[in-house]
Amino acid sequence: MSERRTVWGLRFFSLLVAIMAWAVISFGQRERFTEQRLEVPLQWVGTPANLIMLEAPDNVEVVLSGPESRMETVNRFLITLQVDLGDAVKGPQPVRLLPEAVNRPQGIEVVAIEPSTISIELDELVTEVRPVRAVLSGEPAAGAVVTGTRVSPSTVAVRGPESILSAIQELTTEPLSLDGHAIDFEERKLIEDPGSRVTPLQLVVTVQITLEVPSAASALQESPAL
Repeated sequence: MSERRTVWGLRFFSLLVAIMAWAVISFGQRERFTEQRLEVPLQWVGTPANLIMLEAPDNVEVVLSGPESRMETVNRFLITLQVDLGDAVKGPQPVRLLPEAVNRPQGIEVVAIEPSTISIELDELVTEVRPVRAVLSGEPAAGAVVTGTRVSPSTVAVRGPESILSAIQELTTEPLSLDGHAIDFEERKLIEDPGSRVTPLQLVVTVQITLEVPSAASALQESPAL
């Protein structure tokens, strides 16, 4: 009986030693995990074709966790957070940010997203036609008078948020200098950006100038007395 107890005791002791050895080796080989906080850009996907973004944050903070050796090689510029707007509607609305939407290397986990919910605003994307007016600056040559301007094309199709376009009655060109001009001339000018996301377009602006000829009576009045 004592011999059997001794044998089982030795077996139990051997098993205990093996478990302890495995635990020590495993603990020694286990890599330390670390956390890293990064500011990552938001990528909007699935936006309905009839909507356009008005207000939204550009970045959020993401807390990542993983083996120290892997975290040291993380390229922060390759980490992004995709936001699916497939169910978005017109107007202000909250959007929840999901950890699984963070593009990250394999083996790296997302611990937190701050903030986890953001506010965005979408507006109807419309195309409307607006007239274009030439903007003049400076003064023409002495005796010259501007009698008219012509912009070609005179109207432009503008595509942008409905709320912004509704407040724009006309578009204007970049300022056109009159300095030194005494006859008709034309220049190519861009439309001043009205915040309506108008596609850059060069317009031809023609300025009509007339030289004023003093009348005979005016000439006599201006002539020095003999």
